[in-house]
Amino acid sequence: MTEPTLCVDRLTPAIGALIQGVDLRGACSTTLLNRLYDLLLEHLVLFFADQVLTPETLLAFAATFGELDALHHVYPHVPGYERVVLLENDGDRRPNTDVWHTDLTFRQNPPFASMLYAKAVPACGGDTGDVSHLLIPVKVGVRTRNGS
Repeated sequence: MTEPTLCVDRLTPAIGALIQGVDLRGACSTTLLNRLYDLLLEHLVLFFADQVLTPETLLAFAATFGELDALHHVYPHVPGYERVVLLENDGDRRPNTDVWHTDLTFRQNPPFASMLYAKAVPACGGDTGDVSHLLIPVKVGVRTRNGS
C-alpha cells in the first residue's frame, strides 16, 4: 500500500493543524495511523477538511485510536448510531454548548479525544475554540500558579 503524502499546516503556535492528503473513509495503514496519532499529540487538535463521512466511517476511524467511550449522558444521538452525538444548530435549534465546556474531561477517566464532524459550516462564525491546558504552566509560570 502506498502511503499518502500528508500536508500538515500548523494553525497557531500553540494548538491545531490542518491535515490534507488523507481520505478518512478508507482503511488506514498502521504507518498512517501512527503518523496521525503523533500529529494529534504534537498539535492537540487536527482538522481534516473536505471529508465526506457517514456515521459508520466516523466510528470506524474513531475506533482506530482505541475503544470508543460510553454513550453520552446528556445529548441525543444520530438515529441508529448511539455513539454519535447529534448537535444541531440552526435558527430553531440552538445548542447549549456555546459557552465554555470541556468535553467530558471532568470524568475520572476522560476520553482520549473527541471527534467533531460538521456537515455545514458558515463562512463566518461557527467556530469551535480549542485550548491547550498543557501550556498553562509554561505561559503562566510557576510563581503565578503557586501564588508567590
